Amino acid sequence: MYYYPVYQCISRLRGLIRNKEPITFFVGAGISVKSPSFAPAWVELRDGLLQALIKRSQELSSEPLDVNSLFNGIRTYATKQDLWIKPEVVLEWLYSRLSDKLFNSLKVLNVGSPNINHFVLSALFSENDNIRLATTNFDLYIKKAFLRWNSGNKKLTIFGTSVAADGVSQFSEYINFGNLNKSLLKFHGTLDCPATIQATLRQVSSPVNSDLEECFKEIISDRHMIVIGYSGNDYDIFGLFQKYVNQSRSLMWLALNEGSYRGEVNDFPNTEIYIGDISAVTEKIWAIIPKSSSIRIYPNSDDKTTLSDITSSLEQWSLSLDLFEVVYSIALFAMHIGSFEVSNTLCNLITSYRNTPKEFILRALNVHGINSKRSDPELAWILYQKAVDIIESSDNEHPLIYGNILGNLGALAHELGRNQLALEYLHESNKYARAGGEIGRAHV
Repeated sequence: MYYYPVYQCISRLRGLIRNKEPITFFVGAGISVKSPSFAPAWVELRDGLLQALIKRSQELSSEPLDVNSLFNGIRTYATKQDLWIKPEVVLEWLYSRLSDKLFNSLKVLNVGSPNINHFVLSALFSENDNIRLATTNFDLYIKKAFLRWNSGNKKLTIFGTSVAADGVSQFSEYINFGNLNKSLLKFHGTLDCPATIQATLRQVSSPVNSDLEECFKEIISDRHMIVIGYSGNDYDIFGLFQKYVNQSRSLMWLALNEGSYRGEVNDFPNTEIYIGDISAVTEKIWAIIPKSSSIRIYPNSDDKTTLSDITSSLEQWSLSLDLFEVVYSIALFAMHIGSFEVSNTLCNLITSYRNTPKEFILRALNVHGINSKRSDPELAWILYQKAVDIIESSDNEHPLIYGNILGNLGALAHELGRNQLALEYLHESNKYARAGGEIGRAHV
């Protein structure tokens, strides 16, 4: 599909604003990349998380560890196999081990200050009753810009996804700063309330709540939809675009480059796509907005955020986590994408460290055994036998882990033709699984 240079949308956008046409701005992570926000792109955040976690593995090594080599080992393998996976998938695997502690890392999205994009959107939203504002971003930059623009004279109401006691997502009000008749819609949650964040594969691929869908339908129907910096590479909200885009008056999609938006947008009806520096548009819009002379986009030089600030923030976050949980989480992730060499290196660090808790020695031996099963089944046998020695000298502390290890060993014994041993190990595996109350579920 043909696309236009981004500057060509300025005249039309100005006209819609001046004529007070019904407009919805739908914005994504692309608006927060520009300084002084300097938020990392979703893919950069994924890579930064993995690097910060891998770096902590150095603490288990008596020799200097090449952290970049380990990271590149994962990245290179996944890229060659066309697997370098979406951030939601990485977060899903990490969340399975780190749970809600993972979301504290997302505070890195908020270490800077609002940029011109946030100020323009906040000003338009504040001053024009026909403008709605929605985002998939977790960060607080729009909120900060809104409060600075209004100098505390207006309050901001935010609506978005909350998590009910039963764990089911609901679309409801979770932060109420006042009675403004319009609300900032945050479809994937907010750093104000980490429990609302929707970031893992399971969360963003769940069926869309009917209330959320009705809300989206309301902000797109019979309105001019202006999409800025949103890639569409999610599993929930983009589906609503596909379903309801034909109900909009028009759709203008502003993206940084051809690769920063989903290809299906090219097939949307009544849609114009603009490519280029988004801030070049917002700077022109900023020029036509009446404002107090006291409003400055860059209040002071300290607001400038750098890449090193973001890296440092992620590394500080990783230090708040249990060391063995961190290293094991990365070993498990590397195993799941097939980067067995990296996974085995990390497992060896865990099992050779003098103070590793028994639970993580067993987990690491199990993962190393799984990795080695096809290429070197005898090595896998040795690793599992080490685990059996630990199990036999232990109390029944971790029955589910024991059961999984013995089940894997039984399967390996069968493949090696050691059928009597296979039956014995599988029988023992079932005993531990029953003791743990979870027959048939793998626990690595």
